[in-house]
Amino acid sequence: MPVTKAEILELVKALPYDDRRELVEEIEATLPPIPDGMTYEEFRAELDRRWDEYKSGKVKGMTWDEVKARARERWAGHG
Repeated sequence: MPVTKAEILELVKALPYDDRRELVEEIEATLPPIPDGMTYEEFRAELDRRWDEYKSGKVKGMTWDEVKARARERWAGHG
């Protein structure tokens, strides 16, 4: 059975301060950066909006090969 967030939090609270601070930093490092000028709430709303557009079929996703090809085309001659 998976451990719950509440159980993890109780375990973390029992750690010494330095370990808790280090853990916070390690967790923050796993989160995507929020673009400059945006709040977390704005960023979350933008991610949700884009996901809804993808799920509805309004926008089409790209494969990794398509992303690489587009990047190569865009930067051709810039180096």
